[in-house]
Amino acid sequence: MLQKIDYYGFGRHQNVVTNVMMERLAAPNGPTGGKIVRPSDGKKG
Repeated sequence: MLQKIDYYGFGRHQNVVTNVMMERLAAPNGPTGGKIVRPSDGKKG
């Protein structure tokens, strides 16, 4: 899978996330409590 999304910079740029990662961020019981934040610094993007 990494090869298919490598074109978008996944694995090279911290703030490029997969759809599964985005769903987890948006989930109320996820690591950020449903707030969408940048993985690199935790700030609102």
